[in-house]
Amino acid sequence: MRTPKILLIAVVLILAVCLAAGVRAFIIAHSRPSPATFNRLKNASPEDSKRFMDWLFSQTLHDVRAARGDMPATRAAWIHYFQRGLQAGLSLEELMKHLEKLFPRAQYPDDEARQVLAMLKALTLRDIGFQPAKAE
Repeated sequence: MRTPKILLIAVVLILAVCLAAGVRAFIIAHSRPSPATFNRLKNASPEDSKRFMDWLFSQTLHDVRAARGDMPATRAAWIHYFQRGLQAGLSLEELMKHLEKLFPRAQYPDDEARQVLAMLKALTLRDIGFQPAKAE
């Protein structure tokens, strides 16, 4: 029994469309910038910005929880949060607002929370690597 030619053509067209859709989805998924290299000034996509913030929260929580009990490592983890945010084009004001949501999620014991808050309040712009624009 021979398969009608029209049926073969239809199957080939369906497969071609599916392949093209799959390739398109793959390209879109892999063409998005990595959260580690995201910069809002170069990429205004709300989806990419949200993806970056989710990544930043996740990375920061991982880092500060891993550093628990080690104040120099905790300080370095929080400085890294600010540096990542600044590199992504966020302002210090935005990072401080996000800190209000992020800090409680670190789930510090009371004594350590007080120490970490004092350390954060004592951070300077120079500590986080912020370089103000030079007046010309």
